[in-house]
Amino acid sequence: MEPVFGVDSKDGKMLASTSGPTVLMDSGTLEAYRGRPPGPYVPGTSWRTWWRLFTNFLTLRKVVEEKEKRLVFLQEVGNSNYELLESLLQGQELESTDLASLSNAMEKHFQPKKLVLAERFGLMSKMQKPGQPLQEFYAELQKAANGCRFEDIKNYRDAMVTMVFIGGLQSLETRKRLLEKEDLTSKEALEQAEAWERVGVNAPHLKEGPQPLGIAQVKPKRMNSKQGRVGRPQALEKNVKRLGKCPARERAACNVCGKSTTSTDSAETKSGGEAARIGSQWISTSSRV
Repeated sequence: MEPVFGVDSKDGKMLASTSGPTVLMDSGTLEAYRGRPPGPYVPGTSWRTWWRLFTNFLTLRKVVEEKEKRLVFLQEVGNSNYELLESLLQGQELESTDLASLSNAMEKHFQPKKLVLAERFGLMSKMQKPGQPLQEFYAELQKAANGCRFEDIKNYRDAMVTMVFIGGLQSLETRKRLLEKEDLTSKEALEQAEAWERVGVNAPHLKEGPQPLGIAQVKPKRMNSKQGRVGRPQALEKNVKRLGKCPARERAACNVCGKSTTSTDSAETKSGGEAARIGSQWISTSSRV
């Protein structure tokens, strides 16, 4: 239990109370409240919140020396974050690096700088959800306003014109590009919007972005009669033409006897004629019977 301190209304002495009985202590001998460290930083939570709690802890512990603050920070931030800092600072000795550099490295890694225009546009675009209590909607707006950096605005009129101009654009692409800027005046927003509009008119292919590459369809080329039949090698085509002029082309080998003869003298022709003669004799004999 953490001690609870109070002042005795009778004699002005300090009271220290724990879970046990209240102890009366003289204000001159009472030790100041030492506070509690925030514990190791957990990635995914707000770094700025952790850093504020840590600086409060240093104040309560009355740590004022830079070296002591740095050592307490490296001790409390956590082992995994210590190793991460070594990587982020590219091998620098952390114990020799100033505390501001250590904090900035962690903030850039875990909590990147917010885009002011996008934060302000998000705030102006919020609407009460169906059934949402007014108090809850009000708290949501207050939370969204934390990142808008209204305290940095020097010309409120120009800032309002800029936000209404961006929010009223018909081109969603132009609006998106403008909101990606960290900060713009109304004149700068107009100039950049006009430039992107000219690009969209004069070079629409740049606005559309890269197109996916596909395989071109290849149409088979027709071959004319002079090129020969499709699929026949050119050398074979020449041999065919050469054979067409040869006088011995009509002579072929007989499939029965294997002799080279003309088509009219082949054994197949002779055997065919013999079969025809025998057939006619058989028909005439049958008619006599």
